[in-house]
Amino acid sequence: MKIKFGMPEILIVFSCLMYSSSFWFSVTAFCLGVLSRLASFLIEYNEKQERSKHISSEVEKAQKTLSNFLNVVGGKDINGFH
Repeated sequence: MKIKFGMPEILIVFSCLMYSSSFWFSVTAFCLGVLSRLASFLIEYNEKQERSKHISSEVEKAQKTLSNFLNVVGGKDINGFH
């Protein structure tokens, strides 16, 4: 598990420090920190899902190509499975 310390975390720490001075400013900073980390997480999750879909589609293409090649070499019909 990677530990990240970026702007969202800085905003959350800043909101804790500002709580005693300005309640609404600290609430705003906290909400911005949480929402920005959530957005970052969702973007990373989406990229991981797209990468997984791309890899699986490439594997399926390779499988189909290899199957067609073996059918041609074996003298069987290209469109048939056996």
